[in-house]
Amino acid sequence: MSRETGSQTETLDLLIEQSRRLFEVYSARQSTAETKIAGAVTAAVALAAITVNATSTPTTLEKVFGGAVLFWVALSVIVALLARSWSGLRRTGRFSLSSESMAFHQARFALRKSGIDESPARVKDLTLEMWRARECDTHRTARAKERGAAVAGILLGLALICYATFGCLLLTTG
Repeated sequence: MSRETGSQTETLDLLIEQSRRLFEVYSARQSTAETKIAGAVTAAVALAAITVNATSTPTTLEKVFGGAVLFWVALSVIVALLARSWSGLRRTGRFSLSSESMAFHQARFALRKSGIDESPARVKDLTLEMWRARECDTHRTARAKERGAAVAGILLGLALICYATFGCLLLTTG
């Protein structure tokens, strides 16, 4: 093995490790966003239950604000579930959806095709290409889930504002 080839494989090893670590960071970001989404859904369902059970004979104004609470809660839950389930998915075939890009599929296929006769540097280059594609896919999915969690949180905040107004109405009307 020449000195240049050894240096190249060391560089490839470092780049592969860097891509793996970034993949782990983006995976952690996805998990954090999913936790926030789950919390928003839980809070929204609890708020809806409290709103529905708040009064036995509501006035028209209470019905309006109660309806507004339920509207924002429902919208928050829908956005949260869409963010959780559909974020980062893309069409990979006629009827299938995947969070993996075509670049990842091609890189993985090329790596699987490589045989025993391939040079270590070429195998590492293919491995790096695969990990970089995976890193990009995970980053894109994490970013989409974070946005979804933020929107769900904002909608839940609007529901809480309506609920506070609803609660004030209940207290003042007795």
